[in-house]
Amino acid sequence: MRVAPCSSCATTLLRIAASCALPRRCGQSYFDPSDRHVHERGTRREKYLPATADGGGGRRDVEVLVGKVYGAAVVITNVSSEQQQLEVLLHIPQGALPASNGFFSRTSLVDLAPYATHRVEYLFYFPRVGAAAKGEHACARETV
Repeated sequence: MRVAPCSSCATTLLRIAASCALPRRCGQSYFDPSDRHVHERGTRREKYLPATADGGGGRRDVEVLVGKVYGAAVVITNVSSEQQQLEVLLHIPQGALPASNGFFSRTSLVDLAPYATHRVEYLFYFPRVGAAAKGEHACARETV
């Protein structure tokens, strides 16, 4: 749950995790906005930062460079046959700064049709090496 210095003083380890209750599926992946896609066997697909170690408890470690902008993609899928009204809370990792008109923390209202998927992306960077918590997202039914 923290960003810690690696062997190279220019990198840090970022632990990430996703949490969300059924009947929704949530996933979070980190990417390099300057290197978004890979071409394999004539097919273009999204390219995510590779996990460098298992952080335990469903978390994975991702190596990031200080001063470089990274993105997070959060995908929420309604796996039920009912409409879902959700509040999605997003945070950049502690110690990071928002990039591209980003935010430290934001709540979005999402109305998900049955079997539909919603995706949100945000950008951030770490200005220096140091301990920091992971970026998180959470979703819950709207209570309005």
